Amino acid sequence: MKKLFIILMFFTACSPKIKKLEYINYYDSVEVKNSGGFTGASTGFLIQKNAEIYVTYHTPGKGFNQKFYRLSTVDSVNKMFALLAKSNVLAKSYNKPGNLTYSIITGKDTTTSSIYWADGQDSIKNYIEVYNTLRNFASGRKK
Repeated sequence: MKKLFIILMFFTACSPKIKKLEYINYYDSVEVKNSGGFTGASTGFLIQKNAEIYVTYHTPGKGFNQKFYRLSTVDSVNKMFALLAKSNVLAKSYNKPGNLTYSIITGKDTTTSSIYWADGQDSIKNYIEVYNTLRNFASGRKK
């Protein structure tokens, strides 16, 4: 019995350690969308913390719609949410829409945070980079 215990201890000590991923509950959902232009329609993606991704769309005079698009992994969604949180783009309120408006909207419990900006505003390049990263991830495109 003592030999079995020693053998088990040896294999436990020598076995590779599995790194546990830390999940921080950054957001319940993140939506990236663009809207406006001639028709005033909006399209985008809704990324949920359970890794479900939906296409969202709205045409004026009709209801808001969302349709299941794809399933990602919780690990990759967590990485995207962490990237957004660490970018600090939502640290300050920014609401300067234009003819063509882009937005990032987050939901956590009952709190919603959002930023809106118009096409062509050079002062918010970091918003655009984060927006493009999130949108490319949601659509399944590589950068």
